[in-house]
Amino acid sequence: MAKKVDTPPEPYPSAPEHLSPKAQKIWSTIGPAKVRTDSRRVLFEQALTCLDGADQARTAIQVEGLISITKGTAVAHIHPLVKIELQHRAMFHKAWCALGLNAVVLVDPFNASQNREEIE
Repeated sequence: MAKKVDTPPEPYPSAPEHLSPKAQKIWSTIGPAKVRTDSRRVLFEQALTCLDGADQARTAIQVEGLISITKGTAVAHIHPLVKIELQHRAMFHKAWCALGLNAVVLVDPFNASQNREEIE
């Protein structure tokens, strides 16, 4: 009977370049422990891309305001990015839950006072 040779696991790939520093930190802290297969890694990347999109929309809304005024008619409308933020957060949540990561608490990696990463 042939002996089974233990091979060391491959190192976890580095975070994709297009992700924000926040998403890259999430990639490097949660990914190696919870997202091991290639198919799950693709979904994980998509989830983090959606999170980045939602964060970018929120930042723009905070700068420009929640209400936008139509130039021609001067009618007040909710900012169009609110819908985009909502869609991105919904897509993030769906992918995150599909990966079974809904018990993982995301903390701000740049805030040292928040040291919890996971609730089990």
